[in-house]
Amino acid sequence: MFRKVLVSKPFNLIANNLIWIGCVIGREQTIWLIGPAVIVYAVILVNTRTVKFYQIAVPAMIGISVDSVLTLFGIYQFENTSLLLPLWLIILWIAFSTTLTSSLHILGKNKIIAAGTDKLTPNLSEFEHEI
Repeated sequence: MFRKVLVSKPFNLIANNLIWIGCVIGREQTIWLIGPAVIVYAVILVNTRTVKFYQIAVPAMIGISVDSVLTLFGIYQFENTSLLLPLWLIILWIAFSTTLTSSLHILGKNKIIAAGTDKLTPNLSEFEHEI
């Protein structure tokens, strides 16, 4: 029963919002509580075959890599970090990756929705010069 609750979509939604608050607002003060919880949650999702390991690892590695490059070039600047990225941001990318499979599941089931989704969202590069 408990395992079923842990892999449910509502739990995933609530947990990721709490993780976001803890990582973004709490940062270094809460990372030692949130970090292990995210790792345990990711392991539970993989062990229960809710997601495959690569479904968490690949998006997390892409996000961490892009943010690392942006930090390296000075676009992102973080204080008080000995790493390229602060640990809270790395944990946030892992947590975000746990949500992708369940949140994008509807696109995989319905090809019409998947094809039309890009038509509903604006091309953000069109607004780049207005910002």
